[in-house]
Amino acid sequence: MHATPSNDTPISRIQHQADVLSLLAHDLRGSLANVHAALHEAIACLNDAVEPDTVTLLTDSELAIERMIDAVASMMVLARADRLQIDMVDLGFVLPDILDQHRPHADEKQIVLDGPDTTGDLPWLMADSTVLGVILGNLVSNAVKYSPNGSTVRICASSADDGVAIDVIDEGPGIPPEDVERLFEQPGTLSTRPTGGESSTGLGLYLCARLAKRMGARLMYAAADQGGTKMTLLCSHAKHS
Repeated sequence: MHATPSNDTPISRIQHQADVLSLLAHDLRGSLANVHAALHEAIACLNDAVEPDTVTLLTDSELAIERMIDAVASMMVLARADRLQIDMVDLGFVLPDILDQHRPHADEKQIVLDGPDTTGDLPWLMADSTVLGVILGNLVSNAVKYSPNGSTVRICASSADDGVAIDVIDEGPGIPPEDVERLFEQPGTLSTRPTGGESSTGLGLYLCARLAKRMGARLMYAAADQGGTKMTLLCSHAKHS
């Protein structure tokens, strides 16, 4: 019989379960990412050497794994949603990693990721740095998914009286009015489809909006001036001591 720890309370048990879920999800995501990379390489090598039906089967399998990776990533985020660590965050430190993570996908579609000069004086803000990375990564990923080949995705940051605004702007088809109403309110895929056949679980924006609210930020949508979509994450100014 195992002794019960003195701090074994309902809250501590929930936190322990969240920790275990996060660790398992992290390991599973890593394994799936390895399988996905190997499958992607196999498709590239075999594309001209096997029957079209075989290539289609492999491509469908690759998309299925992408959806699983997205779902596991959502599990990892939800596992820490109740334990955010809000602190001052330097955008110049966070943005380069996000852009580097999504540049290979953008390069495949000849899409330019036009980000701000991270060596300049970017505004600091209040956020959980991990969750901030998840939200911005999702916005950049969506922008690349729904943008046509050869277009540009712009990432801008500015400071105003009501906070620090980070904009992700694409040149895609935009979001139909019937989808805008439920964009952040409920999970579900949009009627607009990714331009390169990429996977989409329909959970990303819904979860990002919830996470933004949990850390005192706000996720907003607007139609871009030249067509396309403009997603804005509005965070609080950093509170310097």
